[in-house]
Amino acid sequence: MRNPLIYLLLSSAAVCATAFGLEASANTAIVIKDIKIDGLRHLEPGSLLPSLPLKKGDALTAETASRCLRAIYGTGLIADATMRLDGETVVFHVAERPTIAELDFSGLHEFEKSKLLDMFHDIGVKSGQPLDKALLAKSMDSLKRLYLGRGFQGVEVQTTTTPIDGDRVSILISIREGPVAKIRQIAFIGNERFSDPTLRNVISLRPSDWSSWHTKNDVYVKETLELDVERLSQFYQERGYIDFSISSIQPSITPDGTCAL
Repeated sequence: MRNPLIYLLLSSAAVCATAFGLEASANTAIVIKDIKIDGLRHLEPGSLLPSLPLKKGDALTAETASRCLRAIYGTGLIADATMRLDGETVVFHVAERPTIAELDFSGLHEFEKSKLLDMFHDIGVKSGQPLDKALLAKSMDSLKRLYLGRGFQGVEVQTTTTPIDGDRVSILISIREGPVAKIRQIAFIGNERFSDPTLRNVISLRPSDWSSWHTKNDVYVKETLELDVERLSQFYQERGYIDFSISSIQPSITPDGTCAL
């Protein structure tokens, strides 16, 4: 397997108001005497009503109607919502998001399942909670960053959502971890005053050698490289090079997942 080279160059969905039975005019207003929510199976109306920019006695306009539907979707609890007027009563008909019955992972080697479950739970994706696709996407991004922090540059994740019954789903997160990107070479370009060996002693990243199994400093991690860039800047500035700058950083990841700097 070839190892990496590292080169351091030193220098809301739109809502149509007419669907509510209201004229699309800012002057149209109906004083509301009651607000009802139909279609709830597990949630209570109290989980949605506080989010509405509307209460009894308010004047309902086309703009307020649009804001109400956006607020309902914004809770993350509702998959679909419509609105109608029944005299002076506003009726929202909603369909709840399915509840997560089970969350599982496949392809795990680097992390314990419990660690990933805790991370997803903290974000809001867990058994017993409504499936919020935005939170699930956020969880997947966090999962990728977790792997990148361990040097897995080519990790692939996929979500499979399977209905169990009318309002419950199971979620399977399939992971292909791939190889860890290890550093094959670190090269400096543009250094005239200090040699490559001197600069290599300033940074923490190292090409793979016999000690790497213990130190792990041969694993390419973007955050570690950024810290090493700061170390180089401090090294030069402490020696009087006030205008020193690193003009370019060019990590090169090979197809097998290894990296050259």
